[in-house]
Amino acid sequence: MRIEIVKKIGKAQLKFEVEDPKMMEAMALASFYTTMPDICGKCQSTDVELQSQRAQGKYLYIKIHCTKCHSESSVGQREDGKGAWWKEFEKWTQQE
Repeated sequence: MRIEIVKKIGKAQLKFEVEDPKMMEAMALASFYTTMPDICGKCQSTDVELQSQRAQGKYLYIKIHCTKCHSESSVGQREDGKGAWWKEFEKWTQQE
C-alpha cells in the first residue's frame, strides 16, 4: 500500500510518500507525518519551519522550529530505529 501525505508547515507545503506491502505498516509510517506539528505548541503561532542539524558529524536532528517564540519540537527515535515521534515543544536556549 502506498500513501501520499501533503502537509503545510509554515510557508512550505511538503509532500511525503510512504509505502509498505502491509496496510497497517503503511498506516503506521504515515502517522508520523500526519502528527507533524504545524503550529507551535507554546505560542500557537503558524510561523514554523522544518529544520535539520548534524552534530559531531554523525547525529542528525530533525525539528520544527517556531520563528516567533523560538520553541522547538524535535523527533524522538526508538533505539532500534523502527519508529519515531514528535516530542513536545520546548523553549530553545543557546548553549554556551
